Amino acid sequence: MLISPKKTKCMVTTANLLRCKLKLEGQIIEQVIELKYLGITLSSYEKLETEDEDQVNRANRAAGCVNETIWRNKNIGKETNGKIHKTVIRPIMIYAAETRTRTERQKRILEIAEIKIDVENIKNWVRNKGVEWNDHISRITTNRYDQ
Repeated sequence: MLISPKKTKCMVTTANLLRCKLKLEGQIIEQVIELKYLGITLSSYEKLETEDEDQVNRANRAAGCVNETIWRNKNIGKETNGKIHKTVIRPIMIYAAETRTRTERQKRILEIAEIKIDVENIKNWVRNKGVEWNDHISRITTNRYDQ
């Protein structure tokens, strides 16, 4: 596998900003403070609330796109709307949420989103997924790679 020094970026995650000079094939690798990876913004400092707000905003935009055609359609029942929400909107809102630590402010962001879109128990669902994730991690032994 070849690693391109021009395309490679590095990020140091610490409580205080820290600069480092990594070299690959004699070239210094660019250090970044934020990096977007798989739709999630990783940052070198604690910026978890902003990421949660971004995900809720993405979910709200997706819900807004189908507002007239699905949510306000009299022919589509509340049960069907709930299923659409669980399969389309909720995954956008809570993507990778089970792997993060929850602060009270982050829980409140999810509660506000629940109220706005008239759906309940997102916070409980995320908590349960976090418990499942922790159980999964604790089952992995040190000499086994997760596939």
